[in-house]
Amino acid sequence: VVFMSKPNPVLNFKDALSIIKGMWFLRMEYLTIPHLLLIPVVLIGSIVYTLTKKPKLTDLWLLFALIACGLSCYFIGLGMQLANHDYYFLSSFYPAVIFFTSVALSGSRLLQLKWFYIAFILLNGGTAYISIPKARERSSEVYHIRKKTIESPLRWMYDGDIKLDSANFGTQSKGLIFVLYESAPNTSLIYFNRKGVVFNQEEMARKHPHLEYWINRLNPSFLILQNIWEEQLKKDKPEIYNTWTIRRFDTFILMLNPDKLKAISY
Repeated sequence: VVFMSKPNPVLNFKDALSIIKGMWFLRMEYLTIPHLLLIPVVLIGSIVYTLTKKPKLTDLWLLFALIACGLSCYFIGLGMQLANHDYYFLSSFYPAVIFFTSVALSGSRLLQLKWFYIAFILLNGGTAYISIPKARERSSEVYHIRKKTIESPLRWMYDGDIKLDSANFGTQSKGLIFVLYESAPNTSLIYFNRKGVVFNQEEMARKHPHLEYWINRLNPSFLILQNIWEEQLKKDKPEIYNTWTIRRFDTFILMLNPDKLKAISY
């Protein structure tokens, strides 16, 4: 089990829909519109070939049934984690695309159709062309390359718990925290020695109310972010930035929940 304390498989149709929605959210990270249009063309070609050429059961349908069953069990068993992490999206989505494409290429007559080869190359080669610079872009948001070394992305958290303890926040000083624009899921919570939730750059940039949903549900005492992300927070969440009380430390910004402001005795 990865990132979860217990397995969380698909138990009903609602779970399956939520996973598909989460995977669909990540589609443009790896595919362009031409790629998305190419996929149904290849799949339709596979179906047409299967229905018209009638390949032998042992050559195609048995293989199809076995792999489809395996992918379905993988989807159901891994469950809700598929909705939350893009590498699970890749591991479930691409095997299906490559499989159907391979099925389309498996017939001897179809192997003579060069356009299927071209479709296969465009789908996989084009995706690599997109994903490699995307990976570099994400990496540059977190790491600063300097003289062939990676500058520690954790330095801004050093003594974070001591700084929070020294600040006069009354009963709220031990309250729940949300750490913003941080990639590691748990590291910052250890440094600040608080319970809470971490939101990465992609989650902060979402247009639908993702952060807002968890604020309403868990009612955290503080939002914490490295000071280099302040301008980005203004763009991503202007309402939160303008309504939460801000206190600046040397390496990070602390934002106090306005609903809990009255509970603090300075």
